[in-house]
Amino acid sequence: MPGLKEPLTTLPSGFVLNSWIHVLEDSELALLLMIACGIGSLPGPFVSIPAETRLLHYGIGRDPYSRARKTLELFGLLNVEEVKRHRDGKTEGGENHFLHKFQLRREGFDEEALPTVIAILKEQLART
Repeated sequence: MPGLKEPLTTLPSGFVLNSWIHVLEDSELALLLMIACGIGSLPGPFVSIPAETRLLHYGIGRDPYSRARKTLELFGLLNVEEVKRHRDGKTEGGENHFLHKFQLRREGFDEEALPTVIAILKEQLART
């Protein structure tokens, strides 16, 4: 049990009550927890975590990270601000890499997970 001075990490109650914990993949769960742990690292509601920290402290590699953040954004659980990037994800100006800014969309967890995910996936399949 954490002591009084240790920081706590919380997720919205809908994470469990609306079964998001059961429909998300391990990498998506890890990314959510990483972002929840990093809340407050930037002014305002955003968090930004360097790749080295993401890999060394959370064990999330580049490919799982890239897929998980896109999926969580698609499901309405995460706002992602891509800083100085083109639509294809490449950085502007060459080698300068800017960190993505993340914000948990707490209201996204108010929706039932399975019907939400099914509806979004059907919509995505209809686009192809």
